[in-house]
Amino acid sequence: IARSDLVRGKYEGGFKLWECSLDLARHLLKRANAPDGPRLHGADVLELGCGHGVPGIVAAIMGARRVTLCDYNPEVIRALAIPNVRANFVDDEKEVRDRFAYVGGDWGDLDAFVPAQSADVVLAAETIYSTASYARHVRLLRRAMRKPDGVALVAAKRYYFGVGGGTDAFGAAITNAHPDMEVETVETFSDGASNVREILRVRFR
Repeated sequence: IARSDLVRGKYEGGFKLWECSLDLARHLLKRANAPDGPRLHGADVLELGCGHGVPGIVAAIMGARRVTLCDYNPEVIRALAIPNVRANFVDDEKEVRDRFAYVGGDWGDLDAFVPAQSADVVLAAETIYSTASYARHVRLLRRAMRKPDGVALVAAKRYYFGVGGGTDAFGAAITNAHPDMEVETVETFSDGASNVREILRVRFR
């Protein structure tokens, strides 16, 4: 990730439309409600690091009951996520109010706004570039995912050069510390030239 994309402790890249966000949206469109895909119809969905909110909006279009969009920077939610939601549900302001909620702030501070075991599906894209955030990230997944059938889909690059994170490191951080959880790669994107991108599925065993 280029230095201009992140200002540690102030800005986490939310104004940029990251490619893994689009990967995750496409995955939902292809696999949602398939026998082995995430059950979105009637689901409560939480999107972490939402930025533009594309995967969360797709989840709503696919039938999610309620979608909570979270981003580190509240101004990203105001400038991008909320207008994008309204643009996709332009005919029904009441539906927007009833089906969408928005939360800004650090993952470590979200307990007051994200009830325990409240999400059937957690979505995240490009949120695992820094290993320093893994403890808070996994803690929030464990808190938010509804037991026993909640699922998280995390779209990211296999390795983030210069910062050390990536899908392998994140998967290991979960399975090494939490034997009651499993991590599986459910889709891979590779053109043989650029960084390999993957979608991880995280579940309770």
